Amino acid sequence: MKRLLPYAGPFIDHDPAWNLPLKQLPNLMAWFPQLRLKAQQSVARDSLNPSQDYAYQYLQNQGQIPGELLDGTLPCLAAEAAQNQLLYAGTPHFTSPLQNAACLTPVHAMVATDSITLMDPCEVPLSVEDSETLFQAVAPIFESEGVSIKWVSAMNWQVLHPSLAGLALPSIERVLGQSVQYWQTLTPVQPVRLLRRLQSEAQMVLYAHPLNQAREARGLPTINSLWLGPVKAECSHTTQPTDSTKWLVDWRLRSPYLHGDAKAWCAAWQAFDKTLEPASDTFELALAHSTGYVVWATHDAGDHTWLESLKYRLKNLTHPQPSLQSLLNPKK
Repeated sequence: MKRLLPYAGPFIDHDPAWNLPLKQLPNLMAWFPQLRLKAQQSVARDSLNPSQDYAYQYLQNQGQIPGELLDGTLPCLAAEAAQNQLLYAGTPHFTSPLQNAACLTPVHAMVATDSITLMDPCEVPLSVEDSETLFQAVAPIFESEGVSIKWVSAMNWQVLHPSLAGLALPSIERVLGQSVQYWQTLTPVQPVRLLRRLQSEAQMVLYAHPLNQAREARGLPTINSLWLGPVKAECSHTTQPTDSTKWLVDWRLRSPYLHGDAKAWCAAWQAFDKTLEPASDTFELALAHSTGYVVWATHDAGDHTWLESLKYRLKNLTHPQPSLQSLLNPKK
C-alpha cells in the first residue's frame, strides 16, 4: 500500500483547530510502531511547484529528482482529479521540459478592482466536449505564431515552443486564492512575451464564444482565461489500488484545506484513516504539506536507518497527546 496525501499539514500552523491528535486516527496510530522515517525534505512556501510535486518526483524516481527538473519545471500533479475525492494512480503524461513544453489550464478568472484571482478548476464544471470546443476555438491563435498546442484532457492543453525551454512557471496550485499578478511577476518577461500576447488574444475569443454565453445563462462559471504553468502528470482514477508498486494520490484533504475549513479537513483525515489496511504486509505514506514532505515506510530488512527512526518516533510519541505534527515534522 503506497499513498501520497497532498495538503496533509494544517492551513494555519499552531492553531488548535488544525491540531489533530493521532488517537483520532486509530488505523494510522496502529501502523506507526512499524514505520521508519524514509525521507524528509523542505520546500519553500513561495516555491513555484507545491510540495506534492516534489514528493511525487521523489517517489517516481526512487528517491531522486532528475537534475534538469528545477523549481517551476517539475511536472504538476493534475489536481482537477480531486473533484471526485477518489484515489488516483499517478500516470505521467508529459513532454520533457527539455523539449520546451508547458501547460495551459482553462480557468475562470475573477477580476476585482485591485486584483485578479482564479476560481479553483475543481469547482468549475468543464466537460470533455466543452473543453474540446473551446480548444478548437483558440488553437489557431497559437498555431499561427508557431506554437504547437495539443489537447491532452479537459484541463490540460499542452503547448510547445522554444521560448519555454527550461522556463520556470508557477503551478496553478500555488496561485489559487492569491493574486495572479504577483505570481506572474516571478516569471521573466522576455521568454513569455509571445505566450502572454497569445493568451490575451485567446481570452478575447473565449469571452465572446457562444459556449461561454450558454454557460453563463445556465449559471455556470465561464472559461475566460488560460493559466500557463508547468506540464502536468495526468492521473487516472481508481477506487481500489490494482498495482502494489504504484503510488496512489489521495486528494480528499485538498478542498477543505483550500477553503480554510479545519473541521472538514480533520473529518477528511479521519475518512482517509478508515481506508488504511491494518493487515497489509507493507505500508508507505508520503505526506505533503506547506513547507515540505515526509515519507514513512514499514521497516525494510537490511535498512540500517530503522534504529535512528525508532528513536525519533519514541521521542515524539511519548508526548501525552501526540498529534499529526509527530508525523509531519519528526524531530531528530
